[in-house]
Amino acid sequence: MREELYYYLPMLSRCEIFRGIDGDRLADILGDMDARLMEYDRGETIYRCGDVVRLGAIVLEGAVTVGDEDMDGGSVNITLLEPGDALGAYMIVSGVHRLPMRVYAAARCKLMLFDLEKLLSRDDRSDEQWKITRNLLHEFAGRCVDLYQKASIYSKKRIRSRIRLYLMSLEAVNGEVLLPMNRTELAAWLGVDRAALARELGRMQDEGLIALDRRRVRLLDRDFFQLEAET
Repeated sequence: MREELYYYLPMLSRCEIFRGIDGDRLADILGDMDARLMEYDRGETIYRCGDVVRLGAIVLEGAVTVGDEDMDGGSVNITLLEPGDALGAYMIVSGVHRLPMRVYAAARCKLMLFDLEKLLSRDDRSDEQWKITRNLLHEFAGRCVDLYQKASIYSKKRIRSRIRLYLMSLEAVNGEVLLPMNRTELAAWLGVDRAALARELGRMQDEGLIALDRRRVRLLDRDFFQLEAET
């Protein structure tokens, strides 16, 4: 493994994929998987739509966008990946290697690429390697739950209904949730126009359903944010 990767071991050991593996042992495993660094400039394509993904990746610096362009040439951002987030690994686990979307650098970024197949194809895995396998399966199952949630949200025709279900899916602390993305990213995630999203959030605030403070949303109407509420 290249020496410069050692600098990122503390962060990598906190990633979901490598959770529970200390730095020294993780360095050995990454070496076995031919881990290496790659850098990309802002806007540079990492994968084109339809490319075959053979390597897993972890974002070390900067940010990566998974998205596409619509028929009018507009950008449709689906997911923003930041330091510590994984790319491609769950596709390899699923056996689906061909990307349905474009992946590009949202800002100048640095990725660690690694050959996950070298680990998954081994029958004589160490305890740490089995731990990585379990972590991958756990995270893959979580992704499936996320997709189910998204399908449920997309089944709602009204923007308000989509917003409501999304806010209900977030962990609330003292009646308040923190949005993990900005308004543009949220609109893309919900599959709605950004201006329409802003208008509906404004109406919900005027009606006393929510209170907005940048990414913080206080859920004011408990009856509205119940599963039995009308959608």
